[in-house]
Amino acid sequence: MFKNYLKTSWRSLSKNKGFFTLNILGLTIGITSSILLLSYVSFQHSYDNFHANKENIYRVDLSLYQNNNLVVNSAENYSALAPALKTDFPEVADAARLYNMGYKNNCVFTYQKRYFKETKFLFADASFLNMFSFPFIEGNPKTALTQPFTAVISKSFSQKFFGNENPIGKLIQMDDDDRNSELYKITGEFKDVPENSHIKFNVLVSYTTLYHRKGGIARYENSWNRKDFYTYILLRPGTDVNSLASKFPLFINKHIPDEKDNHTESKLALLPLEKIHLESNLNDEPEISGNGKAIFFLLLIAVFIITIAWVNCINLSTAASVNRAKEIGIRKVLGSSSRQLVNQFLTESLIVNSISIIIALILVSILQPILKSYFAIDFNFTGLFTNIYGLGFLFFLCLGTFFSGLYPAFVLSSFKPTKVLKGKISTSKGGLILRRFLVTFQFSLSIFLIIGTFIVYQQVHYMLNQNLGIKVSQVLVMNRPGHWDNSDSINGMHVQEFKDVLKNNPAIESVAMSNSIPGKEIRSQLDYRKKDKPDENTIAINTMGIDDDYFKVLGMTILAGRSFSKQFATDENGLILTLSAAQEMGYKNPQDAIGKQLLQKDVDYTIVGITNDFHQQSLDKKAEPIIFQFNGNDYEADEYYLVKLKTASVHQAIVRVQDVWTNTFKGNPFSFFFLDEYFNQQYKNEIQFGALFGFFSLIAIIIACIGLIALVAFMIKQRTKEIGVRKVLGASIQDVIVLLIKGFIKLILLANLIAYPLSWLLMNNWLKDFAYRISLSWYVFVLSSLVALFIAFATIALQAIKAAIANPVKSLRTE
Repeated sequence: MFKNYLKTSWRSLSKNKGFFTLNILGLTIGITSSILLLSYVSFQHSYDNFHANKENIYRVDLSLYQNNNLVVNSAENYSALAPALKTDFPEVADAARLYNMGYKNNCVFTYQKRYFKETKFLFADASFLNMFSFPFIEGNPKTALTQPFTAVISKSFSQKFFGNENPIGKLIQMDDDDRNSELYKITGEFKDVPENSHIKFNVLVSYTTLYHRKGGIARYENSWNRKDFYTYILLRPGTDVNSLASKFPLFINKHIPDEKDNHTESKLALLPLEKIHLESNLNDEPEISGNGKAIFFLLLIAVFIITIAWVNCINLSTAASVNRAKEIGIRKVLGSSSRQLVNQFLTESLIVNSISIIIALILVSILQPILKSYFAIDFNFTGLFTNIYGLGFLFFLCLGTFFSGLYPAFVLSSFKPTKVLKGKISTSKGGLILRRFLVTFQFSLSIFLIIGTFIVYQQVHYMLNQNLGIKVSQVLVMNRPGHWDNSDSINGMHVQEFKDVLKNNPAIESVAMSNSIPGKEIRSQLDYRKKDKPDENTIAINTMGIDDDYFKVLGMTILAGRSFSKQFATDENGLILTLSAAQEMGYKNPQDAIGKQLLQKDVDYTIVGITNDFHQQSLDKKAEPIIFQFNGNDYEADEYYLVKLKTASVHQAIVRVQDVWTNTFKGNPFSFFFLDEYFNQQYKNEIQFGALFGFFSLIAIIIACIGLIALVAFMIKQRTKEIGVRKVLGASIQDVIVLLIKGFIKLILLANLIAYPLSWLLMNNWLKDFAYRISLSWYVFVLSSLVALFIAFATIALQAIKAAIANPVKSLRTE
C-alpha cells in the first residue's frame, strides 16, 4: 500500500513542477540553515563534555569584598585552597590547581638550536590529569606529573620541537621573563586539546616544580594571599552541591581568620565544568568565554527559519488545493476513503521533506568549509545528532514534516465529489484566513529578524567606534624578552638601547613600556588611602606601572599636573590618577589632587598628575578608576613594549623593529601584535554573533519571499478572468498592481505590530549585558518596517506586473 502511495505521490508532484520546486527550494534552504546554526549552537554547548567525570567536576571561583564593595571577581583562587578543600570536606574526592604561566609570563622553550615562544603553558597538580580526560599518546597520565621538573606536551608541540622522534625522556629548556631558567624532562605526550575545551594548553609542568622557585612552598602551597591559581575539585557522586557551598563561609573564617580585621571578605562559588564556557565571564578567565544569551538567540533564529519554511509548505499546499479538486473528486467516486487520501497527501509531504533533508545535508557538507572561513567559526555537525540539540532537531523535523502535511491533507480530503466534479469548488473562507494568518506569522518573524539585525549591527558598530579615551591605532606591541642575561646592568642596557634606537628612527613616533596594555585586565589592585584618613577608608584601585612615554604613545591628556619624568627622582614615589580615580579618592577637581599624598602599605606616594579616563577593557565592562605608578629604570617591571608608528609603510617599520629586536635581545623569538586588533578581540563573540544574525536573517527573509512569490502566482492564476475583465473595462496596469498588492500590504502592516513588542523585549534583554549600550530608537523599528514593506512590494510587484501586462483576450479565452 505504501509503495502505491509513493508512486502516486511522485506522479502528482511531477505534474505540479512549479509548486514542487518552490516547496523543495524553501525547505532545503530552511533545513540547511537550521542545521548549520544548530551545529554551531551544539558545538558551543559541547564544551568540556568529553571528560568522563564532567558531571562531578567544579571550578572554585573567588569574589573578594573590601568594605562591602566587590573588588575581585575572579576565576582564580588561593594556592592553599585546593589541598584545604580536600582535607576539610569528605565530599571532595580530589582537587587540582593550575598556574597559568603562559598568561602571566613570557616563556621561551629551547631544544638544541630551536627556540619558540609558548603562551599555552601551565603548571598542574599531578591529580589534574586524573580528574580530566585528556587522551595520552605516550606516557602514563597518573604518574607523568608526580615529580618536579617533569612535563607533558601536546602532539603539535612535540612535532614542532622533535619532529617524528619520540619525545619521552628528552630534556627541554624553559626561560621566562622572571629570570627562571629550568630544564624539564618530557614524561608524556597527549593529543592536542580539543577546540571545545574551556582551557587549552600545549605544555603542562608538574606543580611541585614551583616549590623550587622563589617563595617555595609558602607561596605556592600554603598561601592565602596570592590569588592566581585555578582550582578544580572532583565531588563524590551524589554530593549536595548547595549544601557543600553553604559550608564555605565557616571554612574561610577558619583559614583566613584576620579578614574582618582587614575589612575584607572572601566568598567562594562552585561553577559546574560544563557551564564555564557559556555562563562564566569573570576576570582571569583562561580563554575568551562564550555568550550564552547570544547562543540562545541563534537557536531561536534556527527555529524561526525552519518554521518559516514549513509555513511556506502549508501555504503552498492549501493554495494549490483548488487545482487538485477534480483529482480528489474522481478518487472519492472510485472509492477512496478520506483516510486513504490523508495518507496519500502525508506521503507527498514526507517525499518533499525527505528530498529537502537529503539535499540540505549535501549542502551543509559543501558550505561548511566556506562558512568556516568567512565567519571564523567551526560549523561542525558530525556530532550534532548525538546530543540533545541534534536529537531535539530530529524530533522537531519529524513533527514539522507531519504537521506541514497534516492540515493540507485534511483540507484536500474534505472536498465533496459532487461539487468538485461540477466545478463548484472554490477556496474556503477558512483556508483564506489560514493563509493570511500564515503570511502574517512569516513576516512577523522576518521583521523581528530585520529589527534584530539593525540593533546588533548598531551595538557592535558602537563598541568598535566608541571613543576609548586612548588612541590604539598603529601601535605595535611586543612582550618583553623571555630569555634574560644574568647581569642586571646588561639587561637594563639592552632595554634602554632598544628604546633609544627605535625612537631615533623617523618611521617611529614614540616608544613606551608598561606592565599592562589596553584590552588586558589589570592584575594588580592595591589599597590606597589619604594620609590623614584611618585604615577603614582604604580603597582598592587597579594599578599599572608605566614609563614616561606611555601617555604619549596612547595619546592621553594630562588634565592637571604633569606626566612622569626621569628628571624628577621623586617620581619613583609619584602617582598619576585617572579622573575617576581622583574622584574615588575624594578629590572633586583634578587640580585639588596635585601634590596630595596617598598611603599604600605605609609608603608615601605623591600625586603628580591627573589624566583623562579611558577604557582599559571592552565596553561590555564598566570603565574603572586606574592609578599609574612610575617604573622608572625598573626594566623588569615592564612586561610590554609599545611602539607608535607614524608611517604609511607599516611593513618596513615592522622589519626595522624586528632588526633592532634581533640584534638587541639575542636568543628571543620576535613576535608582535597591533594594539587595536588585540583590543577588538574582546568583541569576537559580538562580531561573530552580528555576522551570523544578519546572514541567517537574510536567509529567513529569502524563504519568506519564496513562499510569497508562489502564493501571489497562485492568486493571480485564480483571478485571471477577473483581471482580464477589469482590463477590458478600462483598468490600467497600475490599478491591477494595486488590486493584487493591497491585501498583502495590510497583512505585513499587521505583522509589524506583532513584531515590535517581541523585538523590543528580546533585543532589550540582549543589550542589558553591556555596560555601554545603544538605546532602542523608534526609527530602527520604522526603518525595519519600510525594509519589510519594500521586500514584500518588490516580490509581489514582479508577479503582479506580469499579470497586468498580459493580453486580456487570452485571459478571457481560457474561460
